[in-house]
Order: sequence, then C-alpha cells, then structure tokens
Amino acid sequence: PLEALMSKWLGQGEQQLAALFDSCEALGRCVLFLDELDALAGSRSREMHEASRRMLSVLLRRLDGIEARGAAAVTLIAATNRQADLDSALLSRFDVRVLG
Repeated sequence: PLEALMSKWLGQGEQQLAALFDSCEALGRCVLFLDELDALAGSRSREMHEASRRMLSVLLRRLDGIEARGAAAVTLIAATNRQADLDSALLSRFDVRVLG
C-alpha cells in the first residue's frame, strides 16, 4: 500500500519510493500497481506540502527513466478516483488512460 511509502522522517518517503522502483527493475520485467495515486501525486497547481512535492518529483523522474529505457522492465499501472487532483505532468507520462 502507498502508506508504506510515506514516512514522518524527512527524505525517507522519497528514498522508499525510489527503492521500490529499483527493486522492480532488479526483478526484470514486472508490473507495479499504485492504487489511489492521488494520495501520492497531487497537483502542484494546488497548495501542497513540501514532502508531497518531493515525492511527486521522485515519481516523475522515475517515470521518465522508464520511458528512456524504451522496452521498459517496469510497467506502471495506477488507479485513482480523483483524476482531476493529479498533476498534469504526471498524467502526460502515461501512454494509456482508461476512464470508468
């Protein structure tokens, strides 16, 4: 769950998120599912806590890394009930969106 990535200690949440992507890449081809993505990656156009801003930054950089490798080892699937709350830069990094 996303709660496992969050931490009260400065910088630890970002390290745990980066470690999650590193672990997935080390496994080879894998699927990473992030449920309730809006809790992790809200829009920067709204007021946001600095820790949340840093988590979003790590997520955006990691998604760029997946894209840069072409035939990616990690496939990210994310779900949210609040698409309007997601950052536009994050949304632009997904190839497919399924609305339900």
